Amino acid sequence: MLMHDTKDVLLTRDDVGRSKPSTYDLPPSSFIYGKSAGHDEEGASEGIVMKIARVVTRSWKFHSNSKDVVPEKDFKRINALAARKKHEKSKDATKAHKEAAGIRLKPHKGTKGVEIAIPDANFSYGMPTKPPTPIKDVICNYYGEKAEKETIRRYEEISKLVRLFPQRENI
Repeated sequence: MLMHDTKDVLLTRDDVGRSKPSTYDLPPSSFIYGKSAGHDEEGASEGIVMKIARVVTRSWKFHSNSKDVVPEKDFKRINALAARKKHEKSKDATKAHKEAAGIRLKPHKGTKGVEIAIPDANFSYGMPTKPPTPIKDVICNYYGEKAEKETIRRYEEISKLVRLFPQRENI
């Protein structure tokens, strides 16, 4: 059996300068892959520019309130009730849970009573930053001149000290 006749991907070899021949049975070139997007009722795919002159929505959907969530069972109260009735076996506890199906946690509605504190107009968020570099002083070489004067002053102090305490000659 020749290597070119096999349908095994690992055994298929290619000719120099060409890609490997396909080992899969693919559908014809007219086949379209993927899922059909379907028809858009609003027609938003037609282009936004076309929609500016006319109303975008053809069908208006009104807001419906969210359904109330059934609160979870209040297991603390159910277990306390079972303990008061002296249910010691698991079968008794299961019965107590079935009997107390209506005991549920109280739903939390509204705010928790925390007032919203709005800071005053002078309040700023975050950490303070370093002040900006005075660019005018950098461009005019103020810092360079200041450093030069400081260096000259240090050299003058050192030369005074050298004159006061001359070095001894080695004997």
